[in-house]
Amino acid sequence: MTVNAWSKSSLSTLLEGCAWQWALTKRYGYTDPGSPATVLGTAYHAGVEAWLRRRLLRQRDGLDLPDLDLDGMVEAGQSLLDVEAGKLPGEQWALHRTDVETLHGQLAVALKHWWSTPIPAGQPGAGGSLRDRIDGWRILAVEPYFRVRAPGVEGQPIHGYIDLLAYDPDDDLWMVVDHKTAGTFGRWPADGVGHELEAAVYDVGATVARHLPTFGKVAMEWHVARREPGSNARFEGVRVVQRVVDQYDRLWMGDRIVQADRQVESGEFPTNPGWNLCSAKWCAFHRGCQVTGELHPDVLSRAANLTAVGGPSN
Repeated sequence: MTVNAWSKSSLSTLLEGCAWQWALTKRYGYTDPGSPATVLGTAYHAGVEAWLRRRLLRQRDGLDLPDLDLDGMVEAGQSLLDVEAGKLPGEQWALHRTDVETLHGQLAVALKHWWSTPIPAGQPGAGGSLRDRIDGWRILAVEPYFRVRAPGVEGQPIHGYIDLLAYDPDDDLWMVVDHKTAGTFGRWPADGVGHELEAAVYDVGATVARHLPTFGKVAMEWHVARREPGSNARFEGVRVVQRVVDQYDRLWMGDRIVQADRQVESGEFPTNPGWNLCSAKWCAFHRGCQVTGELHPDVLSRAANLTAVGGPSN
């Protein structure tokens, strides 16, 4: 089995999450339908992206277009939300104790935070909203794709889509931005600790693919918006997490790629019941893997081996 290219999420799932979950989708062809959380995230991206693309057309092509207003962003996001929600199996709604109407409300709240909620003191762009943070930048690309080999790494390429590439003239930084929604900011410390791999993948992808110049300093930012309204004066509705990728982040990413390649070559994909996403709520394969057993590696691997030597496939 070979891998054509590694994405940030594939590397994370294989090496830090559950290698067997990775194998079920990449080796055995099982489909993960996603969850209400992924539907909300996709819809939020669509709303922000609609605003960004309007701005890009004005800056790059000189079209006389006004910015999309908040209502237009919400409409763009909700249209996609309805489509993606229709693809989810019914049990996902029950497991997450939510429904389409609730997601519509959370989407509208998250986009409103992006539009107008002030960034707290001490963070990049403090005092303005996430929209204000981008407002003075020169947008270079929205959702560009990259597929590159990391310099000096003997392994498979990395690939992915970047939410936003822009230039910040005030700080003289090339910006690589990822848009996120969150219930809380527990996973989003201000220094980006825990997200080094993602930052390195996007930084290298943007520069080596020539989406960004090979000179100047590049910063990775996550623009995170809460999906719940504020309840008191201390409520933090948005957060900007910035990380300037250094040589150690890039070297660590290279080590991750090499380790992932070796694991695929070994064919060993253990389950990880201790992973915080190993549950029926967050893993589409949990029941078959951890409860009934038909998707457990002992069963599927044995069936695959028998098929390979001409034995029974059941």
